[in-house]
Amino acid sequence: MTTTLKTQVGRTTGSPEARRLRGKEHIPAVLYGMGMTPVSITVERRDLRIALSGAAGSNTILELHVDDKKYPAIVKEMQRDPIKRTVSHVDFMQIDLNVEITMAVPVHLTGTAKAVNQEGGLVDAAIDRIEVRAAANNIPNEILIDVTDMNMQSVIRLRDITLPKGVTALGDDDLVIVTVLDTGSTAAAATPAGDAPADAAGAGEAPCCRRRQASRLLVRMALFGRQARHERHERRGTPFTALVVGLGNPGREYAGTRHNVGFDAIELLAARYNVSLKSSKDRALTAEVHHQDVHILLAMPTTYMNESGNAVGPLARKYAITDPAKIIVVHDELDLEPGVVRVKIGGGLAGHNGLRSINQHLKTQDFIRVRIGVGKPSTKEDGADHVLSKVSGTQRQTLDISVQIAADAVQLICTQGVDAAMQSINSK
Repeated sequence: MTTTLKTQVGRTTGSPEARRLRGKEHIPAVLYGMGMTPVSITVERRDLRIALSGAAGSNTILELHVDDKKYPAIVKEMQRDPIKRTVSHVDFMQIDLNVEITMAVPVHLTGTAKAVNQEGGLVDAAIDRIEVRAAANNIPNEILIDVTDMNMQSVIRLRDITLPKGVTALGDDDLVIVTVLDTGSTAAAATPAGDAPADAAGAGEAPCCRRRQASRLLVRMALFGRQARHERHERRGTPFTALVVGLGNPGREYAGTRHNVGFDAIELLAARYNVSLKSSKDRALTAEVHHQDVHILLAMPTTYMNESGNAVGPLARKYAITDPAKIIVVHDELDLEPGVVRVKIGGGLAGHNGLRSINQHLKTQDFIRVRIGVGKPSTKEDGADHVLSKVSGTQRQTLDISVQIAADAVQLICTQGVDAAMQSINSK
């Protein structure tokens, strides 16, 4: 079943026009896919909110009315104002309802676990969405997971999830979806009051205090700091010293765009180390590098830019890379002029959808960034049009040089450390 959404065509691209439209509660958008020429459109903010208010949310299958034509489509990316968090631009992708597509479906837990009722544990959902592949008209609105029978030793993995017929989960079968955390309340209850030290932390605390402690425990035990006791990390030979991720959008239509310079850097590194990037179950093209003292995993997510965390998070867990200082993300940067490359540790997200997605999955912003300047759009372009447009001529040559410098930066980080890389690269 599709939801109708009316659009208007013929908008002028450019930042001033985009601001004018948003001021009138209209959202600039683009429709592309299935070989069609991208069409610049606008949608009313209220109409979009209503269309996506159903059970499927942002996964709603839409019927876009563009002039006198109707297109089945999905929301592929929604850009938001970094401060107000209001939608500022939407990418719609045309689909065939009978052809399989990939979408991230929300996970909802049902029931009350035995571990909670009887043992004082806390049920922890390690991820909030599962990426699945199915025909567009067969994508479920949500994935329900019954946790009623979970005890303190229980763990639910991807292979344990039952999906509707025709729906396939993507990712490693061993990926942990739900686990149980021990808050220590059962151990405390088993200790006689008279045996407890006078200064024992938590002595005499009310349940609400224990709940606050448990809440803080959940935060600490997110990806960085959490070594889920039931999760078996994959270790192959020498441990990786770094996970190097290049950000971009998959598909030939995005090759050569400013947004894909992260992909370009990873491909260059793979060529330098004479390794091949291969598809895997991890929603990324990956290649293992073992060269002298360098042991790194190169990765290019096969998700779209705004879902990059769906690949980076599972990869970090799978290969036990739990230190954010060992994760290097190469990406485009609007705030830097073309030709400028900078190395940075942590910091803000600058409205970058790929970084925001990674932060959501890693629960930290302290990973290393190699930022490739692409410059801000001119007054005649909107931000989305700028980063998604292909580059040619002297601009392409400038970006190619930047990609080489970015690859140099990654190699410096891996061999001499991030401080040496910052001193060398950031002084140029």
